[in-house]
Parts: sequence; structure tokens; C-alpha cells
Amino acid sequence: MHLNKNSSILSEIKYYVKKNRKSILGINLLTPLSSLLNIGLLYFLKRVFDDYIIISKNEQAYQWIFLLLALFLLLSLVEILQTYLSVKTFTSIAKNLKMRLYNVILESNIISISQKNYGEIGSYFRVDINSFVNLINIFVCGLFKEILTIIPIIIFIFYLNPLFAIVCICVYLLLIFPTIKAGQKIRTISHDLLRNSERSEQLLHDSIYGHMIIYVFRLKNYFINKYNMFNDDLAKNVIKSSLLGKLIQPLNDISFILSMLILSVIGISQIKTGKMSIGDFVIFLTSLYKLSGPIKGMFGIYASFQSSIISSERLVNLLNEPSPRAKEDTITLPGFNHSIVLDRVSFSYHSKKRVLNEITMEIRKGERIVVLGKTGAGKSTILSLLLRIIIPDSGTIKIDGQDYQSLDIDSMLNLVGYVSQEPILFNDSIEHNIKLGKLNASALELAESCRIVNLEKIIENLPLGIKTFVGEKGRNISGGEKQKITIARALVRQPEIIVFDEATSSIDFESDELLRTEIFNVFLGKTIILITHRPIRNSDFDKVFTLENGILKMIYNRK
Repeated sequence: MHLNKNSSILSEIKYYVKKNRKSILGINLLTPLSSLLNIGLLYFLKRVFDDYIIISKNEQAYQWIFLLLALFLLLSLVEILQTYLSVKTFTSIAKNLKMRLYNVILESNIISISQKNYGEIGSYFRVDINSFVNLINIFVCGLFKEILTIIPIIIFIFYLNPLFAIVCICVYLLLIFPTIKAGQKIRTISHDLLRNSERSEQLLHDSIYGHMIIYVFRLKNYFINKYNMFNDDLAKNVIKSSLLGKLIQPLNDISFILSMLILSVIGISQIKTGKMSIGDFVIFLTSLYKLSGPIKGMFGIYASFQSSIISSERLVNLLNEPSPRAKEDTITLPGFNHSIVLDRVSFSYHSKKRVLNEITMEIRKGERIVVLGKTGAGKSTILSLLLRIIIPDSGTIKIDGQDYQSLDIDSMLNLVGYVSQEPILFNDSIEHNIKLGKLNASALELAESCRIVNLEKIIENLPLGIKTFVGEKGRNISGGEKQKITIARALVRQPEIIVFDEATSSIDFESDELLRTEIFNVFLGKTIILITHRPIRNSDFDKVFTLENGILKMIYNRK
């Protein structure tokens, strides 16, 4: 099945088997018990048929019938227990995978994760996890269950009539090769199906996010046609995959019918010559019917494996990506006491032209500094470097004399308050969005941060006040209100260093000046880093830098 090409999948399967070994053992122990009960039912049915229907021995008929009913009831209980254990085990595995994947998404490098679209990330949770759980089920329970069901029945039919058993096996073996071919085709189609599903889901997300643009530019028909095209491709692949999957299962039915026809001819001949009883013949056909179920299951498992392996490989590769925080961060930063120094730092994206070219900057504790530059000049790249979202291609960044790559990332970022260029709000209340800056913030701290950004009056006029939901991406409130909430979130954190990345771009100039003055007063003695393209008064800052063509220049220094 080509799993040797990807040992990481096997490693993941082993991990979950070991973690759930008790319940998996229970599921697999119930399988042979179920098989034995099935054989018992067939055997006692043969006795009832031969002794009490054909020969008419009625003395113990009721006892045999009672025994058959008891075995059937016991078999049903075993199957119910096995189903319960199976559902519980694999639901637990799916939950664990979701939590691991969610953790990987949050821990991943921001640049790396931003290159994945919403449809792709969504399909990891919606498709890939289910595929991988299905793959585990196939290997640790599905195959084992079907094999343990098939083997006793084959032994039993050999016991009844070796010739019949050989005929059945030969017929089934003839149909293995077309099954393998169909399975390989399913694997290819599953890859296309995954991509088409992602594209369709991504376009839906984009259409909701960009609804205003679609409305104003009258793009409804264009997007409808595009969505229809994606779904046409998706539907074609779904049909192909379903047809091939269904084609595999009828191969089992064909084998069963061929076997029945051949055995009927042979069986009638043997009954006439007295070599086989009618009871043996009926029980053999019943056993063959019982055998067709697990063999159909084996064909289904093969088709399911081929459709699951592509998604599983992709999921396991993501789960095993090295974390950017996996380095030995041995130094804890207790506070910010002296300075941040960038020394001849250079950076480029994807080895293209340098965005930053040997820039040097010193930010001392308590200073207010501003970096000015046009859109796309690389101002936000400086912040990404300072926040360790990315690391320099060359040069060093030191905090209080320590190389910042050797610092514990949590202790470092706990000193920082950050306000992004685009207001980032979560689909929750105003209160919740502000408290994300400090989860245990008191009502007084929340009120003070709202007062500083002039959010108090706005909140007072809302029906639910600070408990008002902002909606997805803050769609229920204005752009200026969104920006004020994100600034309040940074303020309530009471950070040593506060960083503004074009944070007041959604606020008018007058409000910008007032807000900046208020923040400077509140954070007197704290370090403030401002990135902006707006004109500023040099006298408001200790240092003013300009960034152009990757070159950083200091144009003002109060000292």
C-alpha cells in the first residue's frame, strides 16, 4: 500500500495505537468472539435443518431453537459493545488530532501560515482529520476485523466441502487485479477532489469577506459563474470517485453470484449422487453469503484507503513541521531595562531584493521613536523582526545586551503591547476583545483603557454596553471604533513597550493627535514605537527615522 514511502504516517498510527491500546485491544478481542458466535449460529442452524426439518426429529427442537436465539442475542450484544468502543475510541482520536492541529496552526510561523488560504486550512480540519482517523481504523481494527471474520468462515466451508471452498476462493482471486486498478484511480481522483473542495470553500469565504466590493462593482454574476465552475469540477470528481468506489463493491457481488451459480450446478449433482446432504448444501450457501460481507468489507477498505491516504499524508506533514519556537530558549527576560539594538540588520523575502539593507537603530528604555515611510517601504518588516515573527538574514538584534533569538519568546512578548495596521477583532463582545490584552483585567482597568481611547461614550450608547458583540471581523461597528478597541486591548496590558503599526490610520488627524497625546501621558517613561506614513511633529518624539529603498536614516534626535 506504499506506506513505506512515508514512515511518518506509520509513526503517527503507532502513536495513537499505543495511546488507545486498551480500547483497541477490547475492540479486536471482541472480533474473534463475534466470529465464533457466527460460526456457532451456522453450525447449530445446520443441525436444526438436518435433524429437525429434513429427518423430522422433534424431541429437542425447541431446545435447539432456544439456543439459536440465545446465540443471536449474545452476538448482537457483542456487536453493540464493539460499536460503542469503536465510536468512543475514534472520536477521541479525532478530538486529539483537532487540538494538535489547532495548536500547530497557532504555533506556526506567521509568514508560513499566511501563505495557506482559508479553504486549505479549513479542509485540514474538515477532510484530512476524518481521512486519517479512517486510516487508523482501517489498520488497527478494520483489516483485523474482516480477516478474523473471513478466516473462521473459510475453515468452516473447507470442513463442509473442500471442493466448493476452492472454487469460491479462485473466483474471488480473479477479481483482485481490477480492484487494485480501480483503487489507484480513486487515489488520483481524491487528490483532485481535495484541491477542488479547497478552491470552492476559499471562494465562498472571499465572497463573504468581500461582499461590499462584489455589490458596488456589480460582480455578482462573475462570482456566481466562478463558483459554479469550481463546483462543476468538484461534482465531476465526486461522481468519478463515487462510481469507482461503487464499482469495487459490485466485484464482490459478481464473485458471490458466480460462486453461487457454479456451486449450484455442482451441488445439485452431488446431492443426486448422495455425496452431499441438502442441509450441507444450504448451510454452505449460507456460509458463502456470510463470507461475502467481510470480503465486501475488504474491497471497501481498499477503496477507502486509496481515498484517505492523500489527505492523511498532507495532515501528517503539517503536524510534523518543525515549530519556530522549538529552539532552546534558555534565557528568561524579566523586564526591559536598557535598550533594543538593531545592528546592520538585513532582510529579504524569498531571496529577492532586500527589503531592509543593513539598518542600524537603538531604542532606549523610555524613548518614543517613530519610523516614517511610504506604503511598502518595509516599515512593518522592522516590526516583524522586533516581534521575532521573522529573523534577520544578517546582522543582530539585542535586547538588554542579549541576542533576542536566545530569549524565551513568551517572556519577551509579555513585555509588548501591539496594535496592528488592520484592526483585528474576534467575533465576541467588546469586553472580550479588550481583555485579550490581559485576561484577568479588572473592570477598573477596562474602564481606564476605554477612557484613554475615548471609547467610553460610544460604549454607553450601545444597548448592551461593553457586552455588545462586534461581529465577525468587527463588522457591526465602524472602522474608527474597531481601531480604538484594538488600542485599548494593547493599553490594558500595561506593557513595557508599546508598538503601533499604522494603528491610527482609521482615525481622523485631529483624533489621532489627541489620542497620541493621551497615550504619551499615560505611558510616560514607557517605550513607544510608532510606524506611520502620516506627518508628525518631530518634537513629540525622541527619535525620528525615515525608511526608503531599504535604507534607514535618523532625521531627528532630541538629545
